[in-house]
Amino acid sequence: MNASNFTFEWRYDLNQMLSLYSIFSFLPLGIVLNFIQIIVYLRKKFKSTTMSNYYIQISLNNILAITLTIVRFIGQIEFYPFEENTEFGCKFLAFLTRFSYASCSWLNFLVTMDRLMFILFANTYKKVQNKWFILKISLIIYLFLVVINTPNFFFGYTMITRNYTTRSVVFYFCTGSLELNFVREFSSQILGILVPFGLMLASNIFLIMKVIESKKKINSSRETNFLFTVILSNVIFLVALVPFSVNLLIRLIVIANPVVERQIEGYLTFITLFETIGRII
Repeated sequence: MNASNFTFEWRYDLNQMLSLYSIFSFLPLGIVLNFIQIIVYLRKKFKSTTMSNYYIQISLNNILAITLTIVRFIGQIEFYPFEENTEFGCKFLAFLTRFSYASCSWLNFLVTMDRLMFILFANTYKKVQNKWFILKISLIIYLFLVVINTPNFFFGYTMITRNYTTRSVVFYFCTGSLELNFVREFSSQILGILVPFGLMLASNIFLIMKVIESKKKINSSRETNFLFTVILSNVIFLVALVPFSVNLLIRLIVIANPVVERQIEGYLTFITLFETIGRII
């Protein structure tokens, strides 16, 4: 339906091509690299550090997020007979996808806060930073993300048959009220991704300032060296998250003001392609 206007058909074709190529290249590579990171941080050299616990969690979560992205892309590739928008897909796949994406942002924010505590409260840091403390904090974050993503379980699905000259095509849609859709997008997108994005940006700027101030005061150690790794990885993560965050903001604007979608010609093919690119990045 998005490609019914030939003016925008190239967007549909490009989206199909990117989805297909990414599930055989970028996304499997991401899974392999995250498995390698888990193996690295399970080594005895890193087991004594708090960062190993965070990065193992992040890698496990990344593997889940990438796997669910592959499932989503397979669902939108035309020649695969897999339909994502089923009763299970509209509830559980949507929940798991939003949960895993939000976990990526919040876990990276926790890593930044860990480094800030290391610099600002060195004495307290040694007392509270252990595996059990990290596990408790992580569980609180996970519980919070489960709660804000519960609106997904109230969605259903519907089938619409369109008759064309040569064939009939059945379309599947996830359905819910406008109010439910707004609550879901606000909770899972704003609280799940955009809020931690802002917190990460602010905390990393503050972290860089504190590192510059305390560089001469702190001794060189493995925990200290992690500071620069965290700052670099967070900068890359934030830059990579920008396209997807912009996509979420556009979708929120359209939900709040549906007239915008009708005013922009070819909106559906544009936003679908933009979302695919954002997810790959």
